[in-house]
Amino acid sequence: MRQKSSYHTDYQDIPRFIGAMGKEYPDGYISTAHSHPRAQFLYASAGVMEVQTHDTLWVVPSQQALWIPAETTHETRMRGNVSLQTLYIDTTRCALGSPKQPTIIRVSALLRELISRAIEMPIEYELGGRDERIIQLILLEIDWKERRPLSVSRPRDPRLKRIFDSVHKTPADDRSLQDWAHIVGASSRTLTRLFQAEFGLSFRDWRQQMRLLAAIPLLTAGMPITKVAGDVGYDTPSAFSLMFRKVTGITPSQYLARY
Repeated sequence: MRQKSSYHTDYQDIPRFIGAMGKEYPDGYISTAHSHPRAQFLYASAGVMEVQTHDTLWVVPSQQALWIPAETTHETRMRGNVSLQTLYIDTTRCALGSPKQPTIIRVSALLRELISRAIEMPIEYELGGRDERIIQLILLEIDWKERRPLSVSRPRDPRLKRIFDSVHKTPADDRSLQDWAHIVGASSRTLTRLFQAEFGLSFRDWRQQMRLLAAIPLLTAGMPITKVAGDVGYDTPSAFSLMFRKVTGITPSQYLARY
C-alpha cells in the first residue's frame, strides 16, 4: 500500500477514484503551466491562490476551492504561504454531475474536515472500511452550485493583452483609456469597443475588477486596509471600500470575517 506523496504525478493512476494530497508552498511560488489526467479540486486551507487558465484569471481564497476539469491547462501562483489540500478525482469512475468548466466551489466546515482527514490516509486507502466511507462523504458534501467568482477573462486581442498584463502587474497604474490608446496604437473608441466585446465591461469597471483581484490576497494576508487601498490605486480607504462593496456586495471587513 503506497504511503503519502507530495508529487501530483503519484495520484493520477492510483486504483482509487480519489487521491488526496497535502503540500506547503511559500509566498510567491509559481507552478509552470500544466494539466492533470484527473480532475482537480484545488483547495487551500490557508493562503490565497491565483490561478490562470488559457482564458481566465481566478483568485481563490481559503474556504473556497477551484474545480479544474481533467486536462485543463493552468498555472498557479501562491499569494502568501499556502497550505494546499487538493483532491485528484477520476470522474470516469464516479458520477459527480460536476461542471465541465473551471468553477469556484464553497468549502463547508464539514468538507474541510473531511478533506483534512483524507490527506492523512495512504494513497491507496483501505476499501470497504472507514477510509472509503470518508471519501464517499466528501463526494456527497461537495456543493456543485457555482459561487460568485473572483475572476476576470484573459483577453484575446494583443492590444488588450498588453493592458491586461501591465495592470495585473501594477494594479495602481492610473493611466487613462486615452493614455493606453496612444501606447498600444489604437483609438480610444476602438479600445472601448474591445473592452465591451471581450469583457462586457467599460475600461473603468474592468480596472476596478482587476484592482479587486489584486486586493484580496493583500487583505487576507493581514495588510491594513489603508495600505491595501494605496497599493491597488485608491487615494483613501473609503474610496477603496466603496469600490469593494460595489463589486462584491460586502465591505472589506465583512469579507475578511466571512473568509
